[in-house]
Amino acid sequence: MKSLLTQQRGFTLVEVMVALVIGMILTAGLIQAFQSHRLSHQSNEGFSILQENSRFALDMVGRYMRLAGYRDASPNLITDDFSLALPGFSNGQVIHGVNGSSGTPDFVVFRYLGSILGATDNCLGDALAPGEVTNIIFYINSGSLICRAEILNATTGVVSKVVAEQVLAEGVDDMQILYGLDDDANGAANRYANAAAITDWSEVVSVRMALLFNTTIAVESSDLAQNYTLLGTASGPYTDRLRRRVVTTTVTLRN
Repeated sequence: MKSLLTQQRGFTLVEVMVALVIGMILTAGLIQAFQSHRLSHQSNEGFSILQENSRFALDMVGRYMRLAGYRDASPNLITDDFSLALPGFSNGQVIHGVNGSSGTPDFVVFRYLGSILGATDNCLGDALAPGEVTNIIFYINSGSLICRAEILNATTGVVSKVVAEQVLAEGVDDMQILYGLDDDANGAANRYANAAAITDWSEVVSVRMALLFNTTIAVESSDLAQNYTLLGTASGPYTDRLRRRVVTTTVTLRN
């Protein structure tokens, strides 16, 4: 019996401590690997959201902005010549922009007519009634790109109904816009200027828009101070864990 007891030995204190240290190292490695995998997953998801939002937003912006000044071809069907004097609009003007103040985003307003052929719609995709004068406004609010559709009174030009305020894309921090001016009447832009520098909006033949998108979810392990430039205008700093990307598009006005 004495021989059996002497053969039953446990771990020494040193062995236990070594085992604990090894376990802690392995646990720390697993935690680090998990965090790295989580950040990688969030980064991929965030950039996927950014790309999807930017692609959809640019598609919608181009689609509706190309309608600026649209009217049916036959003057016998629709006679409106955009002569209504709206705030910021002169006789016949179909597009108007405003520079954001103190680093705030720009916004743009344009108008077109409902088609007798049912070929025009608003931000919700609803077809416009023939001859219906519609304002479309693109602006940024609470980190989203918004499309606002308004129906105008055909006699007074006053907004008679707000049809929709549709979020086109989330995760949008800034929007800056330049307008292509045709100085020599050849149908192409000779130069680009911001809204404050334009004296004759009838010379605008294209619109260049820069949007600053973010990933909407944190993809960085710590806050970053980020600064960006949109068409020559500084934007930032943004101090958070989001990543951002400037996306630019140029839309030629057809009407």
